[in-house]
Amino acid sequence: MRAWLARSNLASAIYGQILLLTILGVERNADHVTPEAVLIVVLMSQLVFWLAHAYAETLGHQLRSESRISGESIREVMVREWPIAQSAGPTVVLMTLAIVGVITTPTATDIATGLAVVSLFAWGLAAARRSHDTPAHQLLVGCASAGLGLLIVALELAIHNLNV
Repeated sequence: MRAWLARSNLASAIYGQILLLTILGVERNADHVTPEAVLIVVLMSQLVFWLAHAYAETLGHQLRSESRISGESIREVMVREWPIAQSAGPTVVLMTLAIVGVITTPTATDIATGLAVVSLFAWGLAAARRSHDTPAHQLLVGCASAGLGLLIVALELAIHNLNV
C-alpha cells in the first residue's frame, strides 16, 4: 500500500473528485438532462482538465529545470495526472446503466455524487490515519475533507448560477 501511495498522484485524484462533483451538481440542476449528456460532459470535462494539468505541469517543469521537453517527460506527466480522468470511472458506469435503462438519470447522478463525497471523506480519513491521529480526529478530518469538497462545489454552483 505504501509503495502505491508513493507512486500515485493523490492530489490529482482528489482534484478529479472535486471537479466531478462540480460537474454532477451543474448537470443535476440542468433542465431535461439525459444520461448521454451527463456522460459526455463528464468524460469531456475530466479529459480536458487532465490535459490542462499535464500541459501546465510539463511547462512548469521546463521553466524550473531549463531542460527541453521530451516525449518521455510528456508521457510521464500525462500518466502522473491521469487520476484526474480516472476519477470519472464510477460515473461512467452509472451513466451507462442509466442509458440502458437499469437506473434513472437522477438516481445515477445521486449515486455518483454520493460516491465522490465518500471518496473525499476517505482521502481525509486516510491522511489523518497516516499521521497516526486518534480515531476521533481521523473522523473529523474525513468529515472536514468531504465538507470542504462540498463547499468548493457549492461555490462553483453559485458562480455558475449568477446571472451577470
